[in-house]
Amino acid sequence: MVRLAVIVSLITVSLVLVGCSGRDTAKPQVVITGSDAPVDANSLYAEGVTLEEHAGPIGSLMVLKDETMLRMALDKYNQIISKYPTSDKIDDAAFRMAGIYEYLKDYTNAVKNYQRTYQWNPQTPTTARFKAAYLLDTQLGRRAEALQIYQDALSRITRSGEHRQWVFYAEQRVKELTGEVKSEP
Repeated sequence: MVRLAVIVSLITVSLVLVGCSGRDTAKPQVVITGSDAPVDANSLYAEGVTLEEHAGPIGSLMVLKDETMLRMALDKYNQIISKYPTSDKIDDAAFRMAGIYEYLKDYTNAVKNYQRTYQWNPQTPTTARFKAAYLLDTQLGRRAEALQIYQDALSRITRSGEHRQWVFYAEQRVKELTGEVKSEP
């Protein structure tokens, strides 16, 4: 209980400080009022998104993010998945978790969560498939798995021009991985 109170205090202080830092205050901000605040998948998701947005970029280097806040966002998304497994937010939570893990260079967990995204919601946009394949291919060296996912993602493209950059890259990688063309050094 004390730990929860400390976490709530840290979140509240962080949100107040971020709100005073000159950032766009028109964004919706989640205020956690205490341990008896109503919690559901939607509010957990909103808290996670807010934490993630406020995580960065920080400082003069526009690529750095506050990893503590990202880990707090991961916790919110994990709570959705564990407490509300039938919620329509679990695939969204998994996708956002994957992006955080990718930022943290934890590619195994990033791939796992990109895959969860489209396993839990087969109608999800193909971006999660392309990203899972890309990480399997370029970061984890699991090219046979990547090839299958690239091909699956390409088969799901429904409109000309949809995901144009991913489609071009995936088509090229499929050719390289199947030996149709040699990969560039």
